[in-house]
Amino acid sequence: AWARAQCKEEREMNRVIAAIGLVLVAGSAASAQLTHYFTQGDRLFVTSNNGVTVTQINMTLNGSTAPTISSLAFDPMGNLWGGTTAGGNLYRINTTTGALTSTAIPALGGQTNTFDFRMNGSVLELLTFTTFTGGRTDFQIRNANTGAVISAATTVLTGVNPGIPASAYPGSGNTMYALDGLSYNLRALNLSAISTPTVIGNTGITWSQAGGAWHNGQMWLGTRIGAYNTSTGQQNHGTSGFRFGTINTTTGAFTQVFTVSERPFGGGFGYAVIPTPASAALLGLAGIAAARRRR
Repeated sequence: AWARAQCKEEREMNRVIAAIGLVLVAGSAASAQLTHYFTQGDRLFVTSNNGVTVTQINMTLNGSTAPTISSLAFDPMGNLWGGTTAGGNLYRINTTTGALTSTAIPALGGQTNTFDFRMNGSVLELLTFTTFTGGRTDFQIRNANTGAVISAATTVLTGVNPGIPASAYPGSGNTMYALDGLSYNLRALNLSAISTPTVIGNTGITWSQAGGAWHNGQMWLGTRIGAYNTSTGQQNHGTSGFRFGTINTTTGAFTQVFTVSERPFGGGFGYAVIPTPASAALLGLAGIAAARRRR
């Protein structure tokens, strides 16, 4: 009876693996048609078909207008998180209704924040850059479920105002990529020995606000078209809309893929792309394997 039960379990496992394989293939084929998310003030925009389709969702917090969301990232499970411009409060965002719910992460503080996630064993880690007035940028690794600080480094960057507006973690390894908002350079941060992020190269573009994301082995950058005015210390947002494209993580060069002509309004800009389908499928497979070990 035990042997028959084992055989049945193996057959079920094989069917699940085959189904995940189909998901991986479908996800790879659909990678050219990504869904991009970006924020302006208290509104969430969802765009697909390289900007042809744009849906606007009004975000809310406890039934009232949401605060300005200036940073976005999906965790590996497909949950969208947003960070506020003022105080660096983090929320989960319902991508259908726009409703915000609080998280266990204490307010990050600072003038601007950008963040991404890493699965480190069984721990979901939140990787954050926080920039303070004057251009000092700190970096922290926190437990995304409890908010506990795992590692922290003050002043990984200084004198670069408005600091790090965009970052992305590739999903594995010890390198996190970040873009500085003064010289528009791509930088690499070594997560195993945190210090000043190394300059890789210039993006070749300017922006007033930006956000980064990682999908299917590729770094993406979304920007609000404009530039940072070093004389006045103000963002020149312009009226030209938004630009989206890929970043070469070897050279730093930006390649534009599409634009959205939606007229910018309000403050804050966050950007995210749904995680690679392969990542979600592999997480599911890992869960199945863990469940088998428990049995």
